[in-house]
Amino acid sequence: MNAAYLALRDDPRCLGGAHLQPAETATTIRDNLGETLITDGPFADTKEVLGGYYVLDASDLDEALEFAQRIPAIRLGGAVEIRPLVVIPAEDAF
Repeated sequence: MNAAYLALRDDPRCLGGAHLQPAETATTIRDNLGETLITDGPFADTKEVLGGYYVLDASDLDEALEFAQRIPAIRLGGAVEIRPLVVIPAEDAF
């Protein structure tokens, strides 16, 4: 299983990625009327958790789907979500 995940990192389109610690290790930060609230645990109580991510340089959705279908979690009953990155023009960057 680990070899399948590592093979995805070897794909030249893969720009990066990482395995995340379990949701229980999260720290969540919120703003409540100007007061910063810091709490242990995930933001939302949900049965699905983000286990990791890949950043992929794909030319279109079909290419991203082809890559995502190789992720072992799908074969184990999990789900993979694909999202485009927000592109910020250089002059608008912080």
